[in-house]
Amino acid sequence: MINFKSTANDVFMAHIDDTVKALVDKSKATGEPISFAVYQTMYLNLYEQKYVEPYLSDEALVWKIDNALKNVAMRSTEHSVPLTYDEYIATDGITELLKRFKKSKE
Repeated sequence: MINFKSTANDVFMAHIDDTVKALVDKSKATGEPISFAVYQTMYLNLYEQKYVEPYLSDEALVWKIDNALKNVAMRSTEHSVPLTYDEYIATDGITELLKRFKKSKE
C-alpha cells in the first residue's frame, strides 16, 4: 500500500545530507558545538544551514550573522529609520545585539 502522508519534518529532513546529520548527532552527543573551522569547510544548502545553526559555536554563529548583515541592503543610508518590525530586526536590532554580544565576549 502506498502511504502519501508525510510530515513537514520528513520533507525538511529529506534535504539534509547524512554527513551533516552525523555531524549534528556528534555535537548533540558530546555537547561540543560545531567549530568555525569546521563550519568554514562545509558546503551547505539552505536546509542544512538551518539544521546546523543551533549547534554552531558562538564564533561560527557570529561569523554567519556578520556575513548575512554584509549582504543585506534594506536601507539606503545609515540615517534612515526602520519602517517595520521586520526591517528593525533585520537591521538595527540584530546589529546592536551582535555588537553587545561581541563586547561581552572580549
